[in-house]
Amino acid sequence: MLKIIYPTISCLALVLAGEVAADSQKQEITYTAVIQIPTVNFYVFPINRQLFTEEHNLHWNVSTARFSPFLTYLKVRNNAGGITARTTANDTHLNNISSNKHSLPVHIAINKIKIDTLPRTIVDAKTALHETTIPLELTVPEADLHPGQYKGSIRIIFESEAP
Repeated sequence: MLKIIYPTISCLALVLAGEVAADSQKQEITYTAVIQIPTVNFYVFPINRQLFTEEHNLHWNVSTARFSPFLTYLKVRNNAGGITARTTANDTHLNNISSNKHSLPVHIAINKIKIDTLPRTIVDAKTALHETTIPLELTVPEADLHPGQYKGSIRIIFESEAP
C-alpha cells in the first residue's frame, strides 16, 4: 500500500470580541505546508505549487461574521486502485495561543467528501486511473468564538486502496 502524508498545514487565526468595523480590523487564518511526491503511479499534489511555499489566508467576513472557506485543487492519480484520505484527531483544531482554553474546529472536505480519522474514498479506482483534479476545502464552522490568536496544524494522509 502506498501512502502520501499531506504534510502539515500551519494555521493562524485572529478572532476579536465585539463588533468589528469593516475598515478597522482584519481577521484571517494563515496556511503553510510542504509536500513530497513519491511516484508517478500514485500522487496527490496541489495545482497551485505555491500552496506549500507561501502563506495563505482564510479571511474573516465581517458581514456574515464567519471565516471564508479556503479552497484549492489537487491533481491526483493512482494506477493501482482508488485513493483514500484521513486525518488524525489532533489535526482538526486550531488552538488559541493566547490561552490554551479555547480552540476552533476545522472541517476538511476533499472532492466534497468530509474527511475525519477514518479512511474515506475520495477518488474511485476507475477515476484515479487517469490524472484528475479534485477540490480541497478547509472551513471553520460556526463556533463559539473567543478573542485571541489561533494556530494549529492539519495533516491529511492519502493512501492507495487495494485493487
